Amino acid sequence: MEKEYTLSVLAENQVGLTNRVTAILAKRKINIENLSGTETENKNVYRLIIDVKTREEIIENVILQIEKQIDVVKAVAYNENELIRRETAIYKLPSAEYEKSKDIEQLIKQYDAKIIINESDYIIVEKTGDKKEVQELLDKFKSFGILDFARSGRITIKHTKTEELK
Repeated sequence: MEKEYTLSVLAENQVGLTNRVTAILAKRKINIENLSGTETENKNVYRLIIDVKTREEIIENVILQIEKQIDVVKAVAYNENELIRRETAIYKLPSAEYEKSKDIEQLIKQYDAKIIINESDYIIVEKTGDKKEVQELLDKFKSFGILDFARSGRITIKHTKTEELK
């Protein structure tokens, strides 16, 4: 049975690493649901976060293949309950809708979002939270005529204190 996994790949920041890692997934016909990459607390180490859905025996093999890459320091697959996940979304809405109804303002408060730009013809609302919250707010804003919408890739951090690099 397929489950959702988050891969955390720690590696030296070298050209082509992301391509090699995603090729390992593509070869096994694993679709990438989310991909983000960033520098870590160690400036020489880069972290790729990749969300996928696959079977346990496949993910174990994928981790072994990723760790064989020269620049990779460590690769780990996590289950959903082992991580804190967040993403950020921005929503552009017509100012006219915001001004004529208190519903948008109530949704902003309810979802702990904030207005970051308030222009004469539009407002931009920012929301940071889990995927479900970001999607729920998007669904609720649709009735007000969303002008534009963008969301970041998910970022994650482990619940426990233990470090990945040892």
